[in-house]
Amino acid sequence: MNKDSAIKDSMIDKSRAGILIIDDTPANLQLLYNILTEEGYSVRPADNGPLGLESVAAEAPDLILLDIRMPGMDGFEVFKRLKSGDHSRNIPVIFISAMDDMENKTKGFSLGAVDYITKPFDPREVLARVATHLTIRKTQAGLESANTRLREAGEKIKRLNADLEERVKRRTRELENANIALYKSEEKYRRLFENSVFGFFQSTPEGRFTMVNPAFAAMLGYESPDDFFTCSEDVSTRFYTNKHDRNRFQQVIRTRECAENFEFMAKCKDGSRIWLSSSTRSYFSSDGKVMHFEGVVVDITDRKRMEEENKKLFEQFHRMQKMDSLGTLAGGIAHDFNNILSPLLGYAQILEEDIPPDNPLYEYNAEILKAALRARDLVKQILTFSRQGDHGIKPVKLQPVIMEVVKLLSTTIPRTIEIRTELDAGCGEVAADPTRIHQIVMNLAVNAYHAMEESGGLLKLVLEQCVIEPPEAGMQEAGTPEAGTPEAETQEAGTQEAGTQEMMPGEYALIKVADTGGGIDKEILDRIFDPYFTTKERGKGTGLGLSITRDIVKNYNGTVRLRSEPGKGTEVRVYLPVLKTVPDNNEAEKAPRIQGGTERILLVDDEESILGIEKNILERLGYRVSVTASSIGALEMFRSGPENFDLVVTDFMMPDMTGTELARAIRTVSPHIPIIICTGDSGKIDGVSNDQLGIQARLVKPIVKATFARTVRTVLDGPDLSDRNE
Repeated sequence: MNKDSAIKDSMIDKSRAGILIIDDTPANLQLLYNILTEEGYSVRPADNGPLGLESVAAEAPDLILLDIRMPGMDGFEVFKRLKSGDHSRNIPVIFISAMDDMENKTKGFSLGAVDYITKPFDPREVLARVATHLTIRKTQAGLESANTRLREAGEKIKRLNADLEERVKRRTRELENANIALYKSEEKYRRLFENSVFGFFQSTPEGRFTMVNPAFAAMLGYESPDDFFTCSEDVSTRFYTNKHDRNRFQQVIRTRECAENFEFMAKCKDGSRIWLSSSTRSYFSSDGKVMHFEGVVVDITDRKRMEEENKKLFEQFHRMQKMDSLGTLAGGIAHDFNNILSPLLGYAQILEEDIPPDNPLYEYNAEILKAALRARDLVKQILTFSRQGDHGIKPVKLQPVIMEVVKLLSTTIPRTIEIRTELDAGCGEVAADPTRIHQIVMNLAVNAYHAMEESGGLLKLVLEQCVIEPPEAGMQEAGTPEAGTPEAETQEAGTQEAGTQEMMPGEYALIKVADTGGGIDKEILDRIFDPYFTTKERGKGTGLGLSITRDIVKNYNGTVRLRSEPGKGTEVRVYLPVLKTVPDNNEAEKAPRIQGGTERILLVDDEESILGIEKNILERLGYRVSVTASSIGALEMFRSGPENFDLVVTDFMMPDMTGTELARAIRTVSPHIPIIICTGDSGKIDGVSNDQLGIQARLVKPIVKATFARTVRTVLDGPDLSDRNE
């Protein structure tokens, strides 16, 4: 059981998860019943729609598997009736059908089905989809419960606020009455004033406090009212943290003669800040002039903190949804774009063979081929960024990766920002995924660009190799500037650092990305690597760039350090361990020669342009190729003469039948025929082994001729599949 399955199983109480199967075919009903009960689920079968509806009315299940084609009442009608009932409206429904046509799928999903499973059933697929939707249902139930608790908490807060407002109004009225009766019961009023849990105050119209009670002083961190008057000045400089709040209060009190539930942030004695809610009233002299203000304040800091936390949680959830949607969109775009690139790259490779090197067209074609390969790599980067999956680590030269970033930046950032590079050609390789290195440099460069977007400046990218000596050898700690150097003088002049963790001694590739922007304030420098923390305005950043960069570099046993001086700029340093490698001068001699053959190949792809280029490449290598743009046609062609083919090469995403479905169908005819799948979006089958897919190899479009030729030859020359244990 893989990690994801273990997590899902831990979230699902299978013995309590009720699943209803509605299917008029006894064999299908029994098969699904066996699959699910063997996994521990509680299953109820129903062989027709009305019986299924009666079962739901008796006890609502957690999930329904619903056949589409049934006599009397089909699956769509059953689904509509389920959705019309209050008790069954929210039950997730998975349509099951032998039909894999897009019309039924589209209709099912448009009605509100959560999934669609095609017969014949694959037990692993059924269990995986059932577990996924039960997990989603449980998660939704948890979210609904949490939302209910939040609503109840909100209602409670409203009731408390209403009660508080009523108490404040009542207390204010009591204070007004106490003022009238002040001369009659001064001692009684003083006890009420001094012992109240609410903060009371009196101030002049100019903003000078004349009276506060102990509760008011305690809220602001003072030991007593006397301590408050000793330390405090006027309202505008000591009380309000924001002058705008002071101006807003004056406008309200002048207009309405009172300001109820006025919320603002106040300064405490120790410099900290709290949220207060005040209700203040004006008192007038006989000639109509304001004599003073009197009011009551309540500390609402905890309530404000809870509101802010809820807001952050919602924003994080929204960002996660956007990133997930972006990943899905990127996968679809990449698939279509790779299909477009395939003939472009393929024919450019053919022209490279056919055009003599001394022909001017040879150089033009070389540029086309180079651009196509760059486009292919760019699509790969988009898929990698959107999926955040596992990445292959290999020796990487940093110079071309950094220059690729510079090329991308030079076409997007304004000319008011100069890009300057200093790349050490002798800097060694590092063990990393080049796409991740590209992501690191791009994140840092974009941050630097945003820092200079309005003012312009210099964006500098430096690559050099450095040695970190062990501290016990008498050298300074890694990253600490030597006394007397320009770096040390800069740091003494106000430079602040973040991320100065220790490094192991050794050789490192050092990437520096520096800007001449406004720098980073000391107060927020310690939070600069926190997830979702950003100083950019809304819409210009997620707050994840530096956090992701730090995590990637840490996984590569490296370190990220940041130096910044307000008003002068910021420099981020990335240290990555250098690989100790021995140059291989015979690399060119080891490159395998492209070999062809005379075997018979069935080539399947629904894109005519891709069929054409792949057929051309294979026939140039000597193979005998039969092509078809239909997966159904390919299956019929193979069934009519399986002995006529030595290999099947098929696209993955096709109408009617996918490549994996075609492979399984072909296996039923000839279990030992080798099969290769080509795909424009490998994310669809990542994590699934070739054995599980029933194939020998997979290729990602656009296909490079050399890779295509080697893969075909390797599969054909591989072990005889008839000798394998089925």
